[in-house]
Amino acid sequence: MTRLSVSVVAALLLTSCGGEDEVIVLNSDTDSVFALPAVLREVAAVSSEDLILEIRVNEQPVQIPKTGSDPDVWSGAVNVPAGRTSIVNVSWSQLYTTSSQSYDLTLAQQQKVIEVGTGPQSVDFRVGGYNTDSHDQDDDGLSNLAEINESRSPLDRVDAYMGETGTFPTGLPQPFSSECGTRLPIGVRVQYAGDPVDVIEPGNFSAWWCALYVEQQTDAAGNTTPIEGIQVIVNVVDDIFPITDSPIGRKYDDDSIEIFIDGNNSKGANYDGTDDYQFVFLADGDNSVPLAKGPGTPVNLTSDVELTASGYKLTVFIPRVEVGIQHGQPFGINVEVNDDDDGGLRDSKHTWIGRRGLDRSWTQPRAFGTSQIP
Repeated sequence: MTRLSVSVVAALLLTSCGGEDEVIVLNSDTDSVFALPAVLREVAAVSSEDLILEIRVNEQPVQIPKTGSDPDVWSGAVNVPAGRTSIVNVSWSQLYTTSSQSYDLTLAQQQKVIEVGTGPQSVDFRVGGYNTDSHDQDDDGLSNLAEINESRSPLDRVDAYMGETGTFPTGLPQPFSSECGTRLPIGVRVQYAGDPVDVIEPGNFSAWWCALYVEQQTDAAGNTTPIEGIQVIVNVVDDIFPITDSPIGRKYDDDSIEIFIDGNNSKGANYDGTDDYQFVFLADGDNSVPLAKGPGTPVNLTSDVELTASGYKLTVFIPRVEVGIQHGQPFGINVEVNDDDDGGLRDSKHTWIGRRGLDRSWTQPRAFGTSQIP
């Protein structure tokens, strides 16, 4: 076991012991040396060149540079106050860049409460102590590290780019849609009436969406108007539809589709009344009350519902300027589907992005995904 000697201010030393243990040692005589943890060394897709090490002592960040001689070692001074209890947090992250923005993805993190006294002391940072499972940027049930290890995108439910050839995710390829490009699954159940959130997904329901940027609006008769916007198509497979018996103000309890827009991607905790929108479109095509939240219904917003043999398909035109979307700037978006099989309250709600069992988009724009048009 490594020992420490403590003066008024102690430094933090991390060493690697044969890939089994990482031991933090308080020592006032040397810089801290941080070796790449075994939990990250074991993932071939993780390169130390792309990793960011962050140390926080009592919530104060400490920057540690690489040594220069060894790509898997960081070295520098970390001060821990003597004579008190401190919280030391060690996290390893990686910058992940998509077509619209960059994300600092945490891959592994460990926190220790260290009480610095006047006698010898050492603190183990064992491999098993690193938390990787709770860091899931896109809330799809797989950790960032697990998805990178499987050559998946850790953001395939967060980021989608809209171009003239259609929407496509940053992750694994999805089936292509002739209507508007790459399909994005609406597969996370955020609400299920009367049952725990871990029940098996109902087999009679599935949905996907796709979208593209268009320079003109086209109506059902084929007439065009030079208004830029986003054309969103949502396809729902449902064996019992359309059920739309709820009163105005509760149409989310019917077979319906919700589309959320945050024009400037402010990702607020509440709707800002400026460019945050929630639209609800009924499966029977009655769009008399499409606006659920927002400053007002965009004048040039149009929608059309087509009943199919297995469900229904919604096509929506959202005018870019009227909802605050700018060229080359990210905006927030989410697509959700409500499923009602027997009238009354809805039976389930499914989302493109969201954590299972947690329905947040209707109150918090920060729960939306992110997209961008040229």
